[in-house]
Amino acid sequence: MDIYRVSSHTKHVGAGSTYVAIPGTKVNGLDFIAQAIEQGAQTIVVPRDATLSSEITALCAKRGIELKRVEDPRAALAQLSAQAYGNPADKLTLLAVTGTDGKTTSSYVLYHILKKAGKKVALLSGVQHMIGDEIYEADLTTEKPDYLHYFFDRCVRLGIQYVVMEVSAQAHTMHRLDGLTFGGVIFTNLAREHGESYPKLEDYFAAKLAVIAHKKSDAPLVANIDAEWGQKVCSVHPDALTSGFAAQADGQVTILQETFQKQLLEITIGGKHILVETPLVGRYNAQNIAGVVMLAHQLGISPEYMVQALAEFTGAPGRLERYALANGALAIVDYGHTPQAFQAVLPMLKKRARKLFVIFGAAGGKDTFKRPMMGKIAVAYADMVIVSMDNPRMEDPQRIAQEIMADLTVYERASVLVELDREKAIRTAYSYSQEGDIIVILGKGVETVQIIGQKRVPYSDVAVVRSLTK
Repeated sequence: MDIYRVSSHTKHVGAGSTYVAIPGTKVNGLDFIAQAIEQGAQTIVVPRDATLSSEITALCAKRGIELKRVEDPRAALAQLSAQAYGNPADKLTLLAVTGTDGKTTSSYVLYHILKKAGKKVALLSGVQHMIGDEIYEADLTTEKPDYLHYFFDRCVRLGIQYVVMEVSAQAHTMHRLDGLTFGGVIFTNLAREHGESYPKLEDYFAAKLAVIAHKKSDAPLVANIDAEWGQKVCSVHPDALTSGFAAQADGQVTILQETFQKQLLEITIGGKHILVETPLVGRYNAQNIAGVVMLAHQLGISPEYMVQALAEFTGAPGRLERYALANGALAIVDYGHTPQAFQAVLPMLKKRARKLFVIFGAAGGKDTFKRPMMGKIAVAYADMVIVSMDNPRMEDPQRIAQEIMADLTVYERASVLVELDREKAIRTAYSYSQEGDIIVILGKGVETVQIIGQKRVPYSDVAVVRSLTK
């Protein structure tokens, strides 16, 4: 495992490391101080009011370990991590994409445009991290600061100019962004999400505004003006540039042609018309592309590179991934896990399918309010809905399924099956499907585990679907 100069997890602690003990909601970092010392930590950082055992105090004294007490260990983790690597983020241009849906696709599109334009660029998405030819699997939408500054340091050493980042609201709330400034920001949209952290939508929006506040004063901000909350961003930031279908958008997008395989877009910026042919289909992808093109334009990227990159880019991993099945049906694997995402994807698929099969669940420990909303949207468009598991964590999967179906009428329930085993759910849909049908599997995308209780059980929607292909 990689050793960090500063870390809040003992798996990254080695000789000379600083270990920051964070009392988390599930795991208390104070319980791992002795292990960190055994692995070579030379500095231990704890909350100012932390009570340490006499054994730990004696061990620190015996080993000559520096013990630091701080007001907020999360803030200290960010500050110390940046300092340990010489503030590498200051030597990079960080480009942030924030919002509820569309962050991953927008991030990948921006990354590919910059790369096509010959820029040295890295990516921090909720799916993958990429530096040149190096690819790492992501754990969080926005990683913890010990990892971020380790990553930024590697970027500097490899000559990277730009880092495209997906940025969550929680990244601000949990001090992961402390000390970072953005050279450009895209705001995609806002919908109810992370209700466990932000009980009111206004609280969630306030956290998004706090993310945007990390923007440098002269850096461009692009907001999707089609979204109500994008308009509210503009009211807070009158200098924001806008994108979307609206006639008043600074970067206005129009769909000229659309099939299930591609769409032809016209994006108008400052009276200039950019024609883009892209395999990314759907109205929401047109909005994502418009926002990225608007920011790329502000960064001085030639439309020629934008057009080339968008023509070649086939999509972000786990976003509308298509698989031709052996029986002539089509499977779609998509990460969509919010009512807004369901509403964006399902109508588009419905009009292209002979019959539409929808498989999904809901994550445990998060946003219970959205479960029945997703159930209502799914039955509105699907010929058959199969409710299954999606990282139930400490919750009862059967209860989650019941909450998904809570608002369904007796008539609507007739088109719903419950199969908690996700592989069986996919195979069941396949057994009912025929040529021309579409099976859409929502929620997990390219994830490779099911989180059941505290266990991470190997599982992949993609692997199951591939076993059913020609």
